[in-house]
Amino acid sequence: MAFTNNKSNALQFVEEVLNKGNLDKIKNLITPNIVWHGQYKEVKGLKSIKKWIALERSMFSDMQFNIVDNVAEHDKVAIRWKLQARHKKKHTHQKFQTMGISIFHFEDDKIKEAWIVFDALNPALQMGVIDVVPTEVQKVKKDMFPFE
Repeated sequence: MAFTNNKSNALQFVEEVLNKGNLDKIKNLITPNIVWHGQYKEVKGLKSIKKWIALERSMFSDMQFNIVDNVAEHDKVAIRWKLQARHKKKHTHQKFQTMGISIFHFEDDKIKEAWIVFDALNPALQMGVIDVVPTEVQKVKKDMFPFE
């Protein structure tokens, strides 16, 4: 059953490549002409994806994808995950977490295309990069509703 191999390879990609940074294993798990549809960037080809993953791992220490759920059917595997990491460039090195979904499309037991969607707002809020409710509005609300 091909979808059993696909599921195993998708889970191995997350554990070995994304979590452990073992880029030597990547060539056994993806096609040379992979297309990675990230939330902010599209990456094409084995060499480019290795560079991109190395860059991500250099920016986010302690990066750990924990698989919450996964489904395999035909030539696709969907994985719902929780990411915990620490941003190295941020002066506080504050930890954050977020949730996301990856869908992997397989060809001959290798990932040929991937789509990744995740909650980017939550980490930005956790690290103090953005503030959804400006401080001035929070103060006005506190003055108007002191009992909250």
